[in-house]
Amino acid sequence: MHKFNLVENAKDSLSHAIEHLGPVNQNSTGDWKRIIVDLAHVVELLVKELLRRIHPAFVFNNIDKYPSNEAFTVGADLAFTRLQKIGDISFSDADIKAVKSAREKRNEIEHFEL
Repeated sequence: MHKFNLVENAKDSLSHAIEHLGPVNQNSTGDWKRIIVDLAHVVELLVKELLRRIHPAFVFNNIDKYPSNEAFTVGADLAFTRLQKIGDISFSDADIKAVKSAREKRNEIEHFEL
């Protein structure tokens, strides 16, 4: 079995998204679906990596459950909040809006329709 850390996992998803890129007018709906899902995944993983570098427990929604493979990891909203408050990292409103938009589109794809 292969094991990816957060950065390797993000790189793999980015590579997969790039494989589906082509001339815009030639991409299928399926290509766009993979690109959106993969890029949203890349952003989420890299944000979690920033938290992990501060302390691995911050990757978990409930830090008291660290370390556990069964505990849920943070969503993007909580991750951004923690990075701003604990990591002293600033994000522009445009950055947060772009990530939120990508997450919303990914959720439509994964849980409803595209």
